[in-house]
Amino acid sequence: MRANEQVGLIAVHTLFVREHNRLAEQIAADPDTAMEAEKLELSVDDYIYETARKLVGAKIQIITYNEYLPLLLGTDALSPYQGYDETVNPSISNEFAHAAFRVGHTQVSPTLERIDPQTGVSNPIALRDGFFTTQLILEEGIDSLLLGLASQQAQEIDPLYQVR
Repeated sequence: MRANEQVGLIAVHTLFVREHNRLAEQIAADPDTAMEAEKLELSVDDYIYETARKLVGAKIQIITYNEYLPLLLGTDALSPYQGYDETVNPSISNEFAHAAFRVGHTQVSPTLERIDPQTGVSNPIALRDGFFTTQLILEEGIDSLLLGLASQQAQEIDPLYQVR
C-alpha cells in the first residue's frame, strides 16, 4: 500500500487526515448538522464524514490548481475555471500517470529535513532511508517531518528522469 511507502508521504497523508478530523469536529458541533443530514437522507455520522471528506478534497484541488500546476506548467497553461461540466472526462491517460508525471519526482530533495518543533534543530535523513520505515514515524511522530518539509525548498524540475 502506498500510504506507508515513504515517511514524507506518511506525514502529508496524516496532515490531511488530521484536517479531515478537525473539520468533522466542527461539522459535528454545528447545530444544523442533523437537519442537513436528514435532508440528504444520510445518518449524521455519514453526513459529517462525507462533508469533511469533500472539504478536504476541495482544499487539495485548490492547492493543486492554484499553487502547484501554475508553477509546474506556467501561469497561462490553465484556463480559468468556468464551473462544473459533467461532460468532461476527469481521468488521466496511463502514459501521463506512469511516465510524464514522474517529472514531479525530480523535485524531491535527496534528504528529508526533520526540524524539532521545540528546539528548531535540524536532523535530516537521506531520502533513501525514508522508504518503508514506519518505525521513524512511530518513534518521533510527524511534526518534525512536516516542519522540515514546509521549510525545505523543492528541487528544480529536471527534464531527465532516470529509473534505477
